[in-house]
Amino acid sequence: MSANDDQAGIGDLEVRVDGARPVSADMVKALEAVCAKAEDHGGPGIVPVHVSGTPDGAWTRELSLPVVTKWERVLRRLERLPMTTVAVASGDCGGPALDALLATDVRIARPGTRLVVPVGEGDTWPGMALFRLVNQAGAARVRQAVLFGVPIGAEEALELRLLDELTDDPASALAAVAERFGAFSGKELAIRRQLMFDATTTAFEDALGAHLAASDRALRGAAAAIAAGTPVPGTIEIGTAGIGTAGIGVGTSGAVETGTVAAGTAGAGAVTGPATTSASTTGAGPFTTGTTTTGAPTTGPDVTGMGA
Repeated sequence: MSANDDQAGIGDLEVRVDGARPVSADMVKALEAVCAKAEDHGGPGIVPVHVSGTPDGAWTRELSLPVVTKWERVLRRLERLPMTTVAVASGDCGGPALDALLATDVRIARPGTRLVVPVGEGDTWPGMALFRLVNQAGAARVRQAVLFGVPIGAEEALELRLLDELTDDPASALAAVAERFGAFSGKELAIRRQLMFDATTTAFEDALGAHLAASDRALRGAAAAIAAGTPVPGTIEIGTAGIGTAGIGVGTSGAVETGTVAAGTAGAGAVTGPATTSASTTGAGPFTTGTTTTGAPTTGPDVTGMGA
């Protein structure tokens, strides 16, 4: 691990995974440490994950199932971090390097990079990299890589969206990613990432509840931000004036009457003045404009308009 102050503005949130080494307890601990710091940080920034190297054919002889299990768990933790994770790949990436790359949000690679499913004792390694490859690119497109260990070249990986950018200047690309995506952080990012993961395996009816819950959380957060006077993305503020909503009523003839917009003195769309109502008017066209009254709320002959 090393500091990453230039790209993310945060130290100690950078990890390097050497795919030429078999998964070990030390490798697990290094990634766990970065995940813990990212979870505690809670602010904007990125987590760069530098990956390179692929193991030789005898690498599985040094593995044990308990260590592999811990490795898969920490990869899942990396995949769920409340910060944007960015892989920076070079050369052949296999074994733990491929595992880590496929668990990140954004993937940058040097030209000539290859994604390699390692072959050990005559067969490809059946780890969760196979699951992620198929889930992210489709079984038909990665069939030979999964079954026979055929490397996926950089251009092909870019076409399959397993990589996002090829560049000879990874440092500049990383800085650009930090500037563009570094502000996306916190639990909201993790929630949306999980909804994305679940969308490929969950039926619409089963997913609806989770999406509605996330939508409710977003609306509550926006309302709380408005109440606190915090600007919310997508809102428009003009000085200290609030902008109300036009009153709309339906007359007895079915025509629609529209009142004028009421401007109040409260911020963020709130109107403190009295509500306005539109008088019912019957016109020849489908839409007619009624008169607007100010002061105390009034009611038209057939309909009461809805003020903001």
